[in-house]
Parts: sequence; C-alpha cells; structure tokens
Amino acid sequence: MKLKGKSGEKAKINPGFIPRSFSKTDAGSDCSRERARGFSLVETIIAMGIIFFLLAGTVELLSYSLLLKHRSELHRVSGEIIFSRLEWFKSLDYQHQALTPGVHQETVKASGSELLFLLTWEVEEEDGVKKIRMSLYQKPSGSRPPIRVFWLKSPEPFF
Repeated sequence: MKLKGKSGEKAKINPGFIPRSFSKTDAGSDCSRERARGFSLVETIIAMGIIFFLLAGTVELLSYSLLLKHRSELHRVSGEIIFSRLEWFKSLDYQHQALTPGVHQETVKASGSELLFLLTWEVEEEDGVKKIRMSLYQKPSGSRPPIRVFWLKSPEPFF
C-alpha cells in the first residue's frame, strides 16, 4: 500500500505511531471525560428509588392528614349536636313528652354537612330526679364509638 502526501510524494510512516482512537491512555481519559458528563444506570436507579420513597412518605402523610381532618370534623359536628340537644333538654318542662321515662331516639342531620347521626336518650326517674343518658352514633353505624352524655333534671329550679 502506497501513501501519498499533499504534494503527491510518498508519505513517511512513523513506526511508533498509534492512532489516537486506539491509544490505551487516551481512550481511558476520553471515557472518564464522557462519564463525568452523565450519570450511570446504577446512579439513576438509586436516585429514582430515593425519590420513590420520599413520594411514598409524602402520600402517606397526606392521606393521614385527610383522615385526621375527617375525624376532627366528626368530633366538631358531634359536639354541636350534643350541645344543642342538652340546651333543648334544659329548656323543656319537667313533664314534657321527650322526658318521659323510657328509650327515645331520633335521626339528626348535622347543619352545614351531609352527615347523619342517630341520637338516643334513655330517661329514668328516681326520687323526683330524671336521669338522662344520651348517646350519639354516626349513621351508618361504623366502628366509631358513640358519644355519651349523662345529665340530671329536677323539677326544682337551680338544681
């Protein structure tokens, strides 16, 4: 094979010449330069795993936050219903039909929400004093325990 230079004359071949792309030291330095520019597959997978765990923790935290918000709303509404019924019982006459001995119940819809509750009250009379035990259950009945209140009513004022 004959190699010719620019002027058409024979080119001299240097016996110690190795093309740049085949040089071991240069090829190694080229690869390290290319690696410095990007991420390896292992680094990318580790980063994605860390991001996944952070996102999973955030989603769990948000769902728990929504659960607590729902529970606090139930407690607020339950407290309002119990308070309003207690005030209603206080305003009733001692002989009112709602205060006759026995078990009474009523379905109550919370104001400002679609929540339904079952309010039951048991009236017992002993020694001229009526004992009223109220229980408030969320409808449909679930695993949430009822709210219970005990109250005494006497025919005498300021008892």
